[in-house]
Amino acid sequence: MIWDQLFQDYYPHTITGASALMSKAVYTASKNNPGGRDVALALDYLNDILENAPYDEIMPHVLRLKAKYLAMSARYDEAREVLNQVFSLIPPHPTPEFKQCLDVAQALEQSIPVMEEYKRMDDEYKAMKESRRIEKQNRINQ
Repeated sequence: MIWDQLFQDYYPHTITGASALMSKAVYTASKNNPGGRDVALALDYLNDILENAPYDEIMPHVLRLKAKYLAMSARYDEAREVLNQVFSLIPPHPTPEFKQCLDVAQALEQSIPVMEEYKRMDDEYKAMKESRRIEKQNRINQ
């Protein structure tokens, strides 16, 4: 695959290689990935960038994606912590590419409480459904 060639030639010693791995993380977590969405693997890729290729030019973007994937994995507190890192890296008057990153990060921060509430409601619904299933099974067994 083309990404493998890019990584071999350019990662982690160039920003191009780090950007390629970031793009692979996005693809890996995408619902359009023919191999199936893999958010955990995408997080592994992003963590690798953070550890081995932390270029200033892409760090806020990498962290924003990490926060998104943590939130998608219902790891909301971790997502908030990473968003705080994003906010600390973006200057008060950001360039357009960092402004867009900031806007998306702020939108994610605002949506996390809604995500938490949906998760809570879903968990309660599943518990209620399971309780009803058990009650029904008990009635059948009597």
